[in-house]
Amino acid sequence: MENLFIKGEPISNLAEDHIFRKLFEFSVEGMIILDRQGVILNVNPSCLAMFGYEKEELISQSIEKLFPSGYKVFYPVDGETNIAGKPILNGLHSSKETFPVSVSISCARTEAENLVIGFLIDLTERIKAEQGHAQFSRIFDESLNEIYILDACSWEFLSVNKGALLHLGYTLEEMRQMTIFDINPTLSRREIEEITYPLKVGITDKIQFETTRLRKNGSTYPVQVHIQLTSYFSKKVFLIIAMDITERKNIQQRLMSAIVTGQEKERKRIAKELHDGLGQYLSAANYNLDTLEFQTKADARQKKTVLSVRRIIENAIEELKAISRNLHPRVLENQGLSRAITALCETIDSSNNLKIQTHIDDFEPRLPYAMEMGLYRIVQELVNNMLKHARAREVNLQLVRHRNSLLLLMEDDGVGFQTSGLNEYKFEGLGIRNIITQVKALNGIYHFDSSPGKGTSITIEIPFKQ
Repeated sequence: MENLFIKGEPISNLAEDHIFRKLFEFSVEGMIILDRQGVILNVNPSCLAMFGYEKEELISQSIEKLFPSGYKVFYPVDGETNIAGKPILNGLHSSKETFPVSVSISCARTEAENLVIGFLIDLTERIKAEQGHAQFSRIFDESLNEIYILDACSWEFLSVNKGALLHLGYTLEEMRQMTIFDINPTLSRREIEEITYPLKVGITDKIQFETTRLRKNGSTYPVQVHIQLTSYFSKKVFLIIAMDITERKNIQQRLMSAIVTGQEKERKRIAKELHDGLGQYLSAANYNLDTLEFQTKADARQKKTVLSVRRIIENAIEELKAISRNLHPRVLENQGLSRAITALCETIDSSNNLKIQTHIDDFEPRLPYAMEMGLYRIVQELVNNMLKHARAREVNLQLVRHRNSLLLLMEDDGVGFQTSGLNEYKFEGLGIRNIITQVKALNGIYHFDSSPGKGTSITIEIPFKQ
């Protein structure tokens, strides 16, 4: 390369010649040297990689080979470039595909001729990123779902879309002063940290669950939440998409109510058939034993046999009564929920080595029968499950009215179980699925708090306005 002059100064006055050559060879920008007619004199490796050519394919070729349109910007006027700034031209790759290139031009000269040095930057990825960002921004703003960008360390909201603001009733400025805990009434900080822990340590790349959102006006609504961990302006953030599932929950609640109602009708039918059918046969058999006993009273051996059969029949009658009570508790129908639950606990208390303390409000006027039956079944399932699994000695059971809800609280001192990582679909082996079905049929919510060796605490809340 001859001595090169840039802006009238020889290259040797600006830097050593070998430094310029190193810069030319190793620059991450594409560099191309042209004569004043636009003929390519030299190209650096970055330029070759950008356009997909070998060096010999470009030397002595016109700049039009790389820039079929807009190439005139490379032609200087009176030794000066005829462009301002860094225009974006369409470069032509060897594959015949075009791509955006940012062009910056400087005039230079050797002792023999005037030259043009072009500095080229492939903008493909940058434009894709900008287009992707624009598309994300459009989706972010226009989505009816709630979208939140949340600082993964401070739990503060960095950005919230219009859908979330519309559902919650806050302004963006208000949301930026809040954390995720302010809109999650049913999840504690510890529970949220447990839920998101697998994302932070890379165990999984996304999490989905259902929870409840709290609006500015104090009302709540159910949502299905999707969370991913990503980067946002060099920060680790949670991208949260939440969908209002109120209508889905209403449909599920109506379906479960229909199922539970159908089950209760079937239980009532079976209880009636047992009482009217098998019960009558057993009563008749017991009556006939009276006659047989009178006829055989002189025969001690036959009398002993009759007494044995009577005990069997009487036991069968008592067992049949117990089955009928479980299938259709008449005390609930005749005397109401408070008396029915008290009677249930007294029966269990007297037949097991277990002390049950109860505090049950006197619900007058009576609750709707479907609600009474649902709550009775929940208590029945809780007690049966506790007898089967908990090995408890003491139980505290409360059913009280609280504002616009009914609260059912049950605590035992049994063996407990591990609740961390469990959801409603993993409770099958613990006998809790029936309880969850009944709670959902009443549009309620539940919370199990337990750990091995520390007993179990269960809280169930059923919405109810008198």
